[in-house]
Amino acid sequence: MEGSGSQGSRSCVGCGRAIAWDANVCPYCGHDYRYPATAPRTETISDGMKILFYILSFLIWIAGIIIGVIYYSKDDPESKQVGKNCIIIAIISLVLGTVCGILIWVMALGFSTA
Repeated sequence: MEGSGSQGSRSCVGCGRAIAWDANVCPYCGHDYRYPATAPRTETISDGMKILFYILSFLIWIAGIIIGVIYYSKDDPESKQVGKNCIIIAIISLVLGTVCGILIWVMALGFSTA
């Protein structure tokens, strides 16, 4: 700030030129400072949709990984969390399915040799 009577200046977000600190409209590009910039609207994921994603991730592990990657690549934290959970559930489902398959195979071999 310069003197006590001067308000100073700021850079316009529209064109980058120096404008008066208390200017409502940029005299160069017309950017209006009277209305606050609105934050980008983020869509929330409903609880029902999350449950559907988690069940689908458990039953069809490849779908869970695909859904997880899609949602994890989004910017908002809620989508990242849902994506991470889908990937974890899909990996757990894959491991459980593999272990159960191996146990069934071993048991089938054991019964056929007896």
